[in-house]
Amino acid sequence: MGPEVIEGIQITSAATMKMYGIDREDFVRMLEEQGFVCPICRKQPVCQDKRCKTTVPHGHMHIDHVHVRGWKRMDPAVKRTYIRGLVCQFDNRFVLARQLTLKKARAVVAYLEKYEDGRL
Repeated sequence: MGPEVIEGIQITSAATMKMYGIDREDFVRMLEEQGFVCPICRKQPVCQDKRCKTTVPHGHMHIDHVHVRGWKRMDPAVKRTYIRGLVCQFDNRFVLARQLTLKKARAVVAYLEKYEDGRL
């Protein structure tokens, strides 16, 4: 028996969840609230890792959190307050990990809207 998969998403390990101060119920609740999709791209991730330990079709979600000073020494109950949600690997690595702030995100939206408004 391999890792647990719910609605096409592999439940992350208990050890990983413990590092973030959450448990299985918290993880599943976040998945349900997000409709089992990444809240950024609105897609359900698909695992393509040949080393994966399950043959059930699935994807992986990453626990997204605010990067704050002292994270490693922080109590898990405090860490959980910095969790924003669960995101796909691409958005975790290439969107959110690039120091994206609300101010920058709004600037991106304004930039794209300006382009769309000016198209012929």
